[in-house]
Amino acid sequence: LSHDDCLTAFPALCAELNAYNPSLLVKKRLIVGTKLDMDGAPERLAALCARCENERVFGISVFSRAGLKELAAALKDILKT
Repeated sequence: LSHDDCLTAFPALCAELNAYNPSLLVKKRLIVGTKLDMDGAPERLAALCARCENERVFGISVFSRAGLKELAAALKDILKT
């Protein structure tokens, strides 16, 4: 979330996964934006959430620990199913 290109990273990654193995695109996933503590990151996270509205998007900061509990809970949920 520290750079504006974070908004184009997910579609680019999906295109690469599709080229490599399309079955990877149907697996359960979470989108995690890091460096939530950086200037402008909350706004970029909001834009990323809007752009990826059908995905589970999380913003985290290892320094402030923001979002880590929510991400851990989501990971546990995915691993249960």
